[in-house]
Amino acid sequence: MKKLTFELEFITPAFIGGADQQAELRPASFVGLLRWWWRALKGLDDTEKLYKVEVEIFGGHTEDGARAGKVWIKLSEVSGKDHISERPMKEKYKLDWDYAGREGLKGEHVGVGYLLYS
Repeated sequence: MKKLTFELEFITPAFIGGADQQAELRPASFVGLLRWWWRALKGLDDTEKLYKVEVEIFGGHTEDGARAGKVWIKLSEVSGKDHISERPMKEKYKLDWDYAGREGLKGEHVGVGYLLYS
């Protein structure tokens, strides 16, 4: 088994929490984000084929039953780091976009602005 270690930060929305409704960072949240971005980047028209490959990588249910994925995530706290940004993402990453009324968003980073719209 190959082991890779990363320090990651959520910059897209994620479902973080358990049954007790308390915010809790869990491996399933990261796997969900990886699955979503994998699908977005893979971009196959054949959704059946896409799902088969996705299940091989991330696990899931098929006609043959449940299958474990090849991706395992273990989380650990990084001490001494600012876990929650105090500044808005636009300011923190020096992103350039502004809302221009009926004309929509304008600026160098318009695409990111649309992705982060919520």
